[in-house]
Amino acid sequence: MIVEDDEHDENGDWFWCATFSGFYDTGGPRHAEQFFDLAVDEAIQWGRARADRVCVTLADGGPYSAGAASSKEYPPWPPADLAALVRRRPPAEEWKDRTPNDDAIGWQVTAWLRRADGIVPGAERDPEVARDRLPGKRDRLGL
Repeated sequence: MIVEDDEHDENGDWFWCATFSGFYDTGGPRHAEQFFDLAVDEAIQWGRARADRVCVTLADGGPYSAGAASSKEYPPWPPADLAALVRRRPPAEEWKDRTPNDDAIGWQVTAWLRRADGIVPGAERDPEVARDRLPGKRDRLGL
């Protein structure tokens, strides 16, 4: 089994590493051998040297069959749409790399408003609460 590594940096940001770790399963209680931080081609070579069935799982997809014995369970390695494997953010995190020159993106924001006594009014009162709490913001909120 070969799996793409992921990590969180010092800021807590999440990345897919484009390096792979894996193990050779002997069927016993412990893995006979394992490796860490190899490029995908090296990882597959490592796996093929130990087993006929090799499975590769990308951070965003898989598993794929990469061994000498093809798996009827998994599609063959490499996937047809495989992009260059580089350290990258998951798609939901890519916005963090935007620059001022990038096109604007739309955001959807939900605001939960409550009265000072902690009671949350029903949805039928949302426009009233927004007018009271957000003076001057009505046009931007579409109220």
